[in-house]
Amino acid sequence: MAAIGRKNYLFVGNERSGEVTATLLSLIETAKANGLEPLGYLTRAMRELPLIDPESSDANARYEALLPI
Repeated sequence: MAAIGRKNYLFVGNERSGEVTATLLSLIETAKANGLEPLGYLTRAMRELPLIDPESSDANARYEALLPI
């Protein structure tokens, strides 16, 4: 996927935008590689992330449960 879009990603905006794009594409491809439907996975993750209190004792476990693996 990266090679196909290389020219498209050349002008992604700035360095931070490039990092965000790379992270998002990595999540999508990891979800696919693990047999998940990417849109469904990202939708679930985006719904659940705001509900996690980073200060709670189970925050790390809840974050890990959202990984597409």
